[in-house]
Amino acid sequence: MLDHGDGNDEHTDKRNKMKIEMAEWEEKDDLSTRRVSKWEITPRTATQSKRLKWDQTPLGYIKMEEDVWSGEVSRMSARWDTDNARAVSAVYSEMSTREINMCLPSKGYKRYDVADAGRDVYDGIEMAGLPEIPVEEKDFFMPIFSLGSESEVNVYKGILLMKNGNKAMCARGLAILKNVDTEIALEAVILMGMSLELDDGDKMKLVEMLKALLEGLDMYKVKCLREILFVLGSYCWINLPRKLLMSTLMMIYANGIEFVISRIESDFSSKDFHIREVVGKVIGTFARCFEMNEVLELLNNMGSSQNVYVRKCCVRAVLGICDMLGNEVSLYLGILLDVLCMLIQDGNRFVKMDAANAMSYVFSVLGLQISSSDRIFHLLRDEFVNSRNIESEALLKAMSHLCHNNVERSRVVFDFLRASGAIDTGCARIFDKVCLMIDKEDAFEYFCKLLSVMFDRGTKEYENAISAMCVKMCVDSRVTKMILAYYSDPWNVRLVSKIFSNVENLEFDVDDADKYYRCICSAIRQDTVSVKHAHLLTCKRFIEKRHTEMLVSEFIAMLKDPVIDTRIRGLCVLRKIAGILSKAELVLCGNLLMENITDENQDVLSNVLRTICVVYNCHRFRHASDVILGILPVIRTKEQGVTESAVELLYAICVNAPDECAMVSSKEWLRISYELIDVLSSWSRRMRRNVIGCLGCISRIVGPQDILNILMDGLESENRCQRIGASIAIAIVGEYNGFHSVLPTLLADYRIPSVFVQQGIIKAMECFMQRVPDVPWEYIYSMVAVIEDALMDKDPAYRSAGIILVKHVVLNHRKVNTDVVFVTHLLNMVWINILDSTPIVKASFDECMEAFSVVLTSRLLYTYVLGGLLHPSGIVRQRYYEVLAILEHFDSTSLSQSYLLENDFFMRM
Repeated sequence: MLDHGDGNDEHTDKRNKMKIEMAEWEEKDDLSTRRVSKWEITPRTATQSKRLKWDQTPLGYIKMEEDVWSGEVSRMSARWDTDNARAVSAVYSEMSTREINMCLPSKGYKRYDVADAGRDVYDGIEMAGLPEIPVEEKDFFMPIFSLGSESEVNVYKGILLMKNGNKAMCARGLAILKNVDTEIALEAVILMGMSLELDDGDKMKLVEMLKALLEGLDMYKVKCLREILFVLGSYCWINLPRKLLMSTLMMIYANGIEFVISRIESDFSSKDFHIREVVGKVIGTFARCFEMNEVLELLNNMGSSQNVYVRKCCVRAVLGICDMLGNEVSLYLGILLDVLCMLIQDGNRFVKMDAANAMSYVFSVLGLQISSSDRIFHLLRDEFVNSRNIESEALLKAMSHLCHNNVERSRVVFDFLRASGAIDTGCARIFDKVCLMIDKEDAFEYFCKLLSVMFDRGTKEYENAISAMCVKMCVDSRVTKMILAYYSDPWNVRLVSKIFSNVENLEFDVDDADKYYRCICSAIRQDTVSVKHAHLLTCKRFIEKRHTEMLVSEFIAMLKDPVIDTRIRGLCVLRKIAGILSKAELVLCGNLLMENITDENQDVLSNVLRTICVVYNCHRFRHASDVILGILPVIRTKEQGVTESAVELLYAICVNAPDECAMVSSKEWLRISYELIDVLSSWSRRMRRNVIGCLGCISRIVGPQDILNILMDGLESENRCQRIGASIAIAIVGEYNGFHSVLPTLLADYRIPSVFVQQGIIKAMECFMQRVPDVPWEYIYSMVAVIEDALMDKDPAYRSAGIILVKHVVLNHRKVNTDVVFVTHLLNMVWINILDSTPIVKASFDECMEAFSVVLTSRLLYTYVLGGLLHPSGIVRQRYYEVLAILEHFDSTSLSQSYLLENDFFMRM
């Protein structure tokens, strides 16, 4: 038995040894000094494949370089190799699924689906005090639920609170991050920026976290400072507050430019384009934080380096500086162009190409006037003569940007372009810059060569450049005929429509004109760009009646099409071309649309109503009463888009045909008014505005009192939008019928002990004062009781509303017609709220003081402020100083006179 056991042990040891040899890579062998098979260098597990793919990415390349130089290269072993896992330390253990998911970039790489695997982990987890974690972020925040160290758990909790929490949670998360190990927190924050897809708001929170963690640190001891610079540098080009980013960078840059360069100098010579681009953006931030002489010295050193990749990085740095400075770069543009000129003369063709492309970017984006353009053009010309195919197009493109309104340069560039024999989309961009400055026949000849390339199916991404060039060439009638031949091709419909919509003086003969409109009829069925530019495409000088009939026939056919998208596209086209149709055609289309007002599809019905509105604005094809009775059932629908379109149509009818609307019975209008009141609770501001306008028009027809009664009932609604809409509608009714028609009702109903009604009445008076200038003072005197009641109420909302009402009353009249005694009385009532600490009351009071300083002048108000400036309480003095600053800002002249009088008074004493 013992011998048998020894044999089994020997066999087991041999099998385990073979496993180890198959699972791990032979790190002792120098593969570069001997011939190896592909098997030895090919990973055999999914983990190894993922890890190698990560090492090929920009960030993985950085990490791999660090591991190689530090001697801590992770050994990757198979999952089933338990012996090897026990033999190595945790540093050399395989990467878990979660680690791979965090390391892999979110774009361009397939991530493991850990939702199912981690479902049992999240079941039963207490999330009290933490915000919800989206599914795509659960793998990143896994340490919160794992058995990790307490410091790591707190770090990820703080990040979660900052990223997904509300304002209070963000403050709590920031406090947590400040009380943990800073290095762990910084690494986790950087990992979040690298592994998650963040929007601009999340990126701003990430910068706030970095700023809080870096505050007070010794930057010489921060290990991940290079990654922090990369993150902040890449965020400088998005829509984030530049002040926050710069303040965070200044904490690092406070140690000097030499310190910062020492942290990223090794990446100047990186072979990866993405790393060099990020380094260029970081150097671009130097222009805002260091002396420009130091930055330019750095560029010159990089440009004269013997390393090719350092010189390429210098090009990216120049672009970063130009983007960072914007229009301010004009002060240093000559020096930056000198650096690019030095690089254009570089012996390496790829460096030369990058420098030429950078120069083209500077010329096209910044659009600055260059004093040394002749010298630069001659330099580019000489380099082009000695260049090869790789850099020749980039040099020629840079030369073309210097040809604006210069015939001689344009001719030189065109000769080079024609001699090169290249026919591609890049040549089309160069030709676009010089086509108007060269001979017409030469331009037409070269355009014919480019024609087959421009309308090829692979040039969709260059549509804008090709369209701009074709529009310039369409001054030649031969070019328009050649482009028209491609209009019938479904693939080129979008491009040709874009070209013809931008050509103003388009000329065709009779046959070509008919073909042109037939192509338009075919294009609007399949292309959204043609629908968008339908008005520009159809409104040409050669349009005739048969062409409009052709368009109307196509619209009728599209409206009867069973496909919903086709019907909607036809309705959009009719809205675009309604202005060029005759009255008979508008009547035909309008009646046809009225027949489709009962369409079951809500999207189609909404577009039908909008189209009827456009047609009715062009020509009243039916009596207003017929249209109103037809759309009345539609207003009652619960669909938001349909109701909005119906209300818009009703408002157009009320405005364009008030005489015909008077023939509709009052009962019908009141029924419509009740429906409109319900619509005031809509979230759509446009719909509420149309409803308010409709109610104002209806009040002229049926009388203001009936509509006012309906609106006063709307003030008691619990829906805030409906109450605000009712208040504005009351002001509109007063504007349409006179303030005397609504003021008695408002004063009488103000006695109702309802918070909503009283605040709504104050809001209605405020809106009326805003809309109608020079309200008679007799009406304003009758409002004093309402103003006094609002200003003396305990509720801050009441007092704020009353103060705003006083502000608009004061500003309602010109300074010449102001009743100074009455306005001073209003000032005395408002002044008692100066020390109110409620934010809404304080803001309203400051706004009201601005109005009083304009009407009563600061000289009078200074007598009110002077006593508070001498108060023993610092809080009171501070508040009075704030009011004094308002007076000085809005009426500094009269206030300075008050200072002079005060000085004279003290001198006499």
